[in-house]
Amino acid sequence: MRHIPFPRPYYRTYLIVALVTGLSIAFILNVFQPFGTSQFKHDYKIWILSGYGIVTSLSIALYYWLSLYVIHRKREQYWTIIHETIDMFLCLTLSLLCCYFYFNAVFDLDLRLSLMFEFLIRAASVSILPVAGLYIYLYSQYRDVKRSTIQVNSEKQLKDDTSGSVQITLRGTNKEDVVNTQLSDILFIKANDNYIILHLANQNGVVKRHMIRSTLKQIAEQLQPNLFFQCHRSYIINIQRIIDIVGNKNATKVSLADSKKLIPVSRGKVDDLYALAK
Repeated sequence: MRHIPFPRPYYRTYLIVALVTGLSIAFILNVFQPFGTSQFKHDYKIWILSGYGIVTSLSIALYYWLSLYVIHRKREQYWTIIHETIDMFLCLTLSLLCCYFYFNAVFDLDLRLSLMFEFLIRAASVSILPVAGLYIYLYSQYRDVKRSTIQVNSEKQLKDDTSGSVQITLRGTNKEDVVNTQLSDILFIKANDNYIILHLANQNGVVKRHMIRSTLKQIAEQLQPNLFFQCHRSYIINIQRIIDIVGNKNATKVSLADSKKLIPVSRGKVDDLYALAK
């Protein structure tokens, strides 16, 4: 499990998570009023309770930079689910500590270890289920993914080949691992923050996924445009694998051989896709 790769979230993803988490906490505290907050009376009660959400958002945003430049400074290119789990735990701990200090500042209380532990345990009891659920989801999504830094050897690429049988290697950011595959084996490529996941199918239809630290644009520049098509800002598909195109122009999806996933198609790409599929 410690070797299962995970696409480390980009800072924009962290900011979105921070905002959503903060708003959720503010909503729960003001609407459902757990932990006896229903008995709390104050002229600025809504703002005080919402402050926990604000503190949590700022803590999560702060932790991203601590993780990136201090805690896991040299591990980003080898990021795994274990690293992500450690990050979730440390981020949660920092957020709870900040909320405790906020709690003490608002009510002008003395800083006591016994009160701090009581506060942390109570707050953690609310957070443990969402964090555990997220971990289970991440494990189920990435357990079969292999880490690969794919490098290009342009001498092996045949620019005029249209059969897709040519052997190819593609260049990512890291340079430790290499995956060799045929163009025809590539089903589709999906962007995931500053990583991509390459979906490959062998002659028996067995699909394997390889994670590469790269952008979709960098990979697209190395693929043959007569064999691959970027149908969405997050997807590049193998034209020869197209089976069917379903839906209307506002919600078009494409079905590929050996893939159970329906790939979304951007509205502006629909006409071009139909032209290629003829």
